[in-house]
Amino acid sequence: MASLASAEYTVVTSASDTRKYRYLKLPNELSVLLISDRTTDVAAAAMSVGVGYYCDPESLPGVAHFCEHMLFMGTEKYPNENEYSSFLSEHGGGSNAYTSSEDTNYYFQVSQAHLEPSLDRFAQFFIAPTFAEGSTERELEAVNSEHEKNIQSDVWRLQQLFQTTCNKGHPNSKFGTGSKETLQTPATRDALLSFHKTYYSANVMHLCVLGSDSLDVLEEMVSSMFSPITNTGAQIPNFSGSLPWGEEEKGEQLFTVPIKDTRRVDLSFQFPSLKKEYRKDASGYISHLLGDEGPGSILAVLKANGWALELMAGLTTHTKSFSMMGISIELTEDGIDHVMEVVDLVFQYIHIMREATPQKWIWDEMKTINDINFRFLPKSSPASYVSTLASSMGVYAPEDTVCGRYLTREYDERLIGDLMASLSPENCRVVFIGQKYEHVCDQEETWYGTPFKREPIPADLMSKWASPTTIHPGLRLPAKNLFIASDFSLRRTAEGLPFEEEKESVTADPAARGSPPVAPHRIRHDSMAEVWFKQDNVFQQPKLGFFVDLVTPLAYNTVKSCVMTDIFAVLVKDAINEFTYSAEVAGLCYDVYNTVDGLRLVFQGYNDKMPVLVGRVAKTLSNLVIRKERFAVLQEKRRLSYKNFEKEQPYQWASYNTMHALRTPRWHNSDKLVAVESTSMKDVQDFIPLLLSDVKVQALVHGNATEKEALALVEGILGIVKKSTVTNTVSGGKQRIVCLPPSSSFVYSEPVHDTENVNSAIQNYYQVGKRTHKESACLRLLASILDEPCFDQLRTKQQLGYIVWSGTACDEGVLGLRIIVQSGKCSPAALDLHIEAFLSEFRDTLKNMSEEDFVNHRDSLIIEKIKKPKRMREESYAFLDEIESNTYVFDRAWKEANELDHLSLDDVLSMFDSHVANDSKTRRKLSVQLCSASCTSESDSSQSSAATVVKDLHSFKLSMALHPVEGVGGH
Repeated sequence: MASLASAEYTVVTSASDTRKYRYLKLPNELSVLLISDRTTDVAAAAMSVGVGYYCDPESLPGVAHFCEHMLFMGTEKYPNENEYSSFLSEHGGGSNAYTSSEDTNYYFQVSQAHLEPSLDRFAQFFIAPTFAEGSTERELEAVNSEHEKNIQSDVWRLQQLFQTTCNKGHPNSKFGTGSKETLQTPATRDALLSFHKTYYSANVMHLCVLGSDSLDVLEEMVSSMFSPITNTGAQIPNFSGSLPWGEEEKGEQLFTVPIKDTRRVDLSFQFPSLKKEYRKDASGYISHLLGDEGPGSILAVLKANGWALELMAGLTTHTKSFSMMGISIELTEDGIDHVMEVVDLVFQYIHIMREATPQKWIWDEMKTINDINFRFLPKSSPASYVSTLASSMGVYAPEDTVCGRYLTREYDERLIGDLMASLSPENCRVVFIGQKYEHVCDQEETWYGTPFKREPIPADLMSKWASPTTIHPGLRLPAKNLFIASDFSLRRTAEGLPFEEEKESVTADPAARGSPPVAPHRIRHDSMAEVWFKQDNVFQQPKLGFFVDLVTPLAYNTVKSCVMTDIFAVLVKDAINEFTYSAEVAGLCYDVYNTVDGLRLVFQGYNDKMPVLVGRVAKTLSNLVIRKERFAVLQEKRRLSYKNFEKEQPYQWASYNTMHALRTPRWHNSDKLVAVESTSMKDVQDFIPLLLSDVKVQALVHGNATEKEALALVEGILGIVKKSTVTNTVSGGKQRIVCLPPSSSFVYSEPVHDTENVNSAIQNYYQVGKRTHKESACLRLLASILDEPCFDQLRTKQQLGYIVWSGTACDEGVLGLRIIVQSGKCSPAALDLHIEAFLSEFRDTLKNMSEEDFVNHRDSLIIEKIKKPKRMREESYAFLDEIESNTYVFDRAWKEANELDHLSLDDVLSMFDSHVANDSKTRRKLSVQLCSASCTSESDSSQSSAATVVKDLHSFKLSMALHPVEGVGGH
C-alpha cells in the first residue's frame, strides 16, 4: 500500500533484531514508530507527550501528573471510567503511565488479536477525554494518596529537597507530584482542560506501536485512529535560558537527615544539556572513570581506608536545558566521621583525570563494549520496549531511535575536556546525609518536611578541592579491560538441537499451539552434584546462564547460621569486587547470596570469559581471608539492612508478615537483627568450613555451551566443597507451608513500624491448597477476571488508597489468592470490610459474566501461559523453579494451558465459592494488618466476630498442620 505518512525515515537496528521498523510522521505531525514482530503474541503501544511538570502553572503544582491520571477516567467515545482498563484486562493486557519533568508517557500491552480495538480506546485519550467532574474529585484522592505513599520515602524526599533548593526561576524547583493541598481548588477541572488543550498537541507527541501485523497494516491502523489528534502547533516552553543553579546555589553544601539509618555523601555537578550530543557519549566517559570500582579507583581507596561501602556515578538528570552528573557514596560509620576526607579523595581523582587529559583508548573500549551489547541486545517486554522507544523519539534523530541509547560513535576530546573542567567545587553541590546531622538542620523542605541546612562550601575547602596539593598514591585510572568478549561463535554440537524457527505469534487454538520448548536434561547425578543442562536453541546469542546452589541445611538451620551465611556472601563479594567489576562492565555478571536451601551463585552474560570469572569466584569462596576491619564494616552493613527494613512501606510489611505466618522454618527480620549484633568474626570463620562441607551441588547450565563445557564449569565449583573430617549432621529440609483449617478466618495485626507513616495496610490471603495443573489454571483465571474489578472498585471508585493489588500466590506448591490495599483513609479493619463487600458483589459479576467475556479472559490467559520468553534468563528462571522444588515439570505452563481449554465458568464459580466467598464453609482466610498511629486507637468492632485473633505468629505456626513438601521423591 502507499504510505499515508508525510515523511519516512530509516531506523538503525541491531544485527540480531529480526523485527521490522518504520518511522514516519502523519500529516498532523504526529511522530510514529511502527514495529512488526511476526513472532510476538503480545502487542503494545506507547505515547510520549512532550510535556511534563515543568509546564505546571505556578499556582497548581501537579497538574501535569493529575492530567495523566484523568486520561484513564473516560473519553467521549468510551465514557465509562474503567472501559479502557477493563478491555485490556479482559484480553490479557494492562497499562500504566508516568509523568516526568519534560514528558508524560502512557503505555499498554494486550494480546495481539486485540491490538486494533485497544488502539482505538487509547487514541481517544489524546482526542477527546471527558475530565468528568465526579471522576476529577475522586481521582484527586488517588494523586494525594500517591503523594502520601512517598512522604516517608528517602528517595522522594531527597529528590524533592534537591529540587526545592534549586533556583526558583527554573522549573526544576517545582513539586511535580501534586497533592490535595496544591490541586483542590474550584478551578482544577478548568485547569486540566486548559492544560490538555494547550499542550496535548500532535506535533509534540511520539507514538510507538508493536504488533505481529505487517508494517502496512499497522500504519493503516495508526493513521486512521491517530490522525484525528489535533495539531495546535503547541510550543513547549524552552528553559535553556536558565539553569537550576545560579550563583547562589553553586558551591553549596547541604546537610540532611534521612528516614532510614543511612550514611551517604552525594556530589552533583551541573552540565549544559547533553541531549543533542548523544552520539559522543562524553558524559559516559566521565561516569565510566568516576564510577570505576577496580584497582586505583575512588571506591577501592575509600574501602581500603574503611570509609565506604558502595559508589555510583552517572547522569542523574538529563533535560533539554541542563544535565547533572552525580557521585553517590554510601559511607561506613567511620566514613561519615571522615566525610571531608572522602570528598578530598574524589577531587584528587578528578585532578588525575584532568591531568591525564581524555584518553582515546578508554573511549574506544567503551565503544567496543557498547557495540557488542547492541549487537546482541536481547528483547524486552513489549510494554517496556515501546514505552522506552516512545520517549527516545523525543531525544534522538529518527534513524537513531533504537540505537541512540547504546551506540557511541563520535570521539570529541574537547567536549570531554570541557565536562572534566566542570567537575569543580565551584560548580558542585555536596549533600551530606545521615542521622548525625539532626542537630545541625535548621530548615524543613516545603513538601515533605525533610530537615536540612544549607550553606556555602567554606573557602578553605573550595581552594583545597579545586587544586589538591597531595594525591593519594593508590589512585589511578583503570587498566585495560580483559573481560571484553571476543569469541561470539555459537555452540552447535552433536547433542545440540537445531535452532527453533521464528514462529508466528501463538493463539489459544489447541490445534495451532505446537509443542512446548525443549526442557533441560540431567547430565550428572551423583553424591556430589546434580547438573542440568540445556544448550540454547532459541535465542541464538553467545551468552550463558550458570546457576549453582550449594545445598546444605546448615545455612538456614538457626537464625544465627542464616545471618552468618548472609555475611559470608557479602564478604565474598566485597573481597573480589575489584577483580569482578571489569567483568560486569563487559557484560558478564555474577552474584552470591544466601537462600533457605544454602548458598546460590549466579553467573550470566557472554560465555567467552565466563570460566575465568567462575574460577576466581570459586577460589575466593574456598580461600576467603577475612580482614578484621572489613568484617566490622560489612557486619554493620547487614545490621543496617535489617534495621532499615523496619522503615519499609506498610503494604510491604503486610506481605512480609503473611509470608512469615505461612512458611516454616522462617526467620523474622527482627530475629536476624538480634543475631547479627551478636555474631563475631570468629563465629563466621569457624562457620565457613562447616557450611562448605558435605554440600550437595545442584546446577543449571543454560545457553551457549556444550555439555563438556558445562561439566567443566561445575568441576570448578566442586573445588569449593571442603573435604572436612567434620560431618554436617544437621537435619533439615524444604520449607513447609501452614495448612489453614477449613472454615477458618485469622487476623494478625500490629502497628506500622514507621510511626511517622500515615498509611495503614492489609493483605487478605485466601488459601486454596496443593498445586495441581487444573487448580493452578483455575485460580489464575479467577485472579485474571477479578483483577480489574478489584482495582476499579477499591481504588478508582472508592479511593481507599493508591496501592490496590490482587493476584495469586504459590509458595512451595501451595496456592492462594491475595488482595492488598494501603490506605491513609481507613483502618485495616475497615479495609477488610471493604474487601469482603467487594468480593460479595464480585460473585454476582462472575455469575452474570457472558460466555464471550469468559472465553476472552480464558484465551488471553492461555496465550500468556505459552508465550515465548523474550530473554534467555526468563526461560532459565522457569527451569530453576522446577529444579529447586524437585518437581521437574518443565512444561508446566503448557500443561496448565491445556487445562484452561477445558475450564468453564462453573469451574471458576466453584473455586470462588469454595475458597473465596465469605459465606463458604471451606474458606481458609488469613488477614494480616498494619495499623498506622492514627488508627490504632480505633475500635475493632468492625472486624468480623468470627475471626480468630493471632497474637504471635510463631505460636500460630506451631499450632497449625503443615502441607506436605512439594516434589518429595523427585530425585
